[in-house]
Amino acid sequence: MADGGMRCVKYLIFIFNLLFCITGILVVVGGALIMTVFREAVAWFGEWTSWIGAAAISLGVVIFVVSFFGCCGAIRENYCLIVTFALILGLILLAEIGCIVAGFVMRGRLKPFIEGHLMGDLQKYGPSDEVTIAWDERQNSLKCCGVSNYTNWLDSPHLRETFAVPGSCCIESNCNVTALATTPEDRASAFIYTTGCFETMIELVKKNMGILLGIAVGLVFVQIVGIILSSCLACRAQRKNVYV
Repeated sequence: MADGGMRCVKYLIFIFNLLFCITGILVVVGGALIMTVFREAVAWFGEWTSWIGAAAISLGVVIFVVSFFGCCGAIRENYCLIVTFALILGLILLAEIGCIVAGFVMRGRLKPFIEGHLMGDLQKYGPSDEVTIAWDERQNSLKCCGVSNYTNWLDSPHLRETFAVPGSCCIESNCNVTALATTPEDRASAFIYTTGCFETMIELVKKNMGILLGIAVGLVFVQIVGIILSSCLACRAQRKNVYV
């Protein structure tokens, strides 16, 4: 009966790692897409996007290697491979918890840093085609204008003389954008989006926070289950080695 239970654990770990391996490949593909297909997003988030892509590829490779150890260790019931898998999975779990804690502690500094970067990017609107396209695409898709609000465009050298906002701020296409950056919000809101893009992105994240937390909790739970199951299988493999 015990052997049947451990055999079930063995194949559960194998299936777990097979899915983990596929996840690693998908993460690598996602990172590659960020660095190639979506490279124009760099103009919006600066070098952060490149780092995110590189980090995703690195994480995908680590996941693939870890899952390889897990698959081989589970099928062969190799004590060293299973223990290596459990240790690496434990380290990844600790690193994830560390990142969550660091993000929570640093959250107050992150907002002004990102806002400052976006304001600096806003001033490149016009002369830089890449930045201009990125701003126009984001303002159209997020239905927003500026960083904190539409008046931020007064800081743009390209639009300052006419007190205008970009056409991508218009609620309906081809609206007259001249002097709208200095128009009171109650009147400007009839023609353009007045909410800032940074605030819109924050609200978007807040709305999806439940999904993000669910994914994070699910990932942590799966990793803890993987560590427990592999520890059980490692004990069995060690006992087999003793009796051999």
